[in-house]
Amino acid sequence: MSKEPQEEIKLSQVLNINLAETLAHMPEKELAYLQIVPPSWMLNNDPLIEQINHLGKLYSEGRLVWAAIVQANKFLFDEDKAFSCPAGIVYDPTGRTPSYQLTDVASQLYALKHTTPDDPELRRYAEHVTDEQERHIQRVPSALSALPLITTGIFLWRPHLPNGKLSMNIIPILVHDDCEGIVTMLPARFWEGSYLYQ
Repeated sequence: MSKEPQEEIKLSQVLNINLAETLAHMPEKELAYLQIVPPSWMLNNDPLIEQINHLGKLYSEGRLVWAAIVQANKFLFDEDKAFSCPAGIVYDPTGRTPSYQLTDVASQLYALKHTTPDDPELRRYAEHVTDEQERHIQRVPSALSALPLITTGIFLWRPHLPNGKLSMNIIPILVHDDCEGIVTMLPARFWEGSYLYQ
């Protein structure tokens, strides 16, 4: 039985701005919105601190690509919880992979949780996704995709999420060639007029 073709959500349909120019003209009092305050656990050598350390570079020189959520802390889905939390994502640093393909790969990656595949690459990722605390940046196993997709961790800051909670399986992120695997979500204020936000 063949899958129904999924509609591609083009990033240009969600966001059509020059981010560097927009940021350059942001009133100074609004720049604080771009910041992320690291929680205490992140300060104890958690690799996600690199997201905070590279925010300036990602905002000023980064480019936009889609990322699909592989798994996320359950608190992020609950509007009654105020915690900002980590999530695991998959993305194509070149930005060429359609959003529906990323979500398909994300589902396959999540399906590896609590399994022990024979394939060494799949087994390594299965251990990673089952652990939930690992922050390794790695290529998607070749058995799942021949594309140069990357899986990594991201800290999702509540003020940057639409309505302050995670309610979708795909998000726009900022990436940079100089910091592979270190990414941040494009704050929702920059795409609140889009149909994806709605």
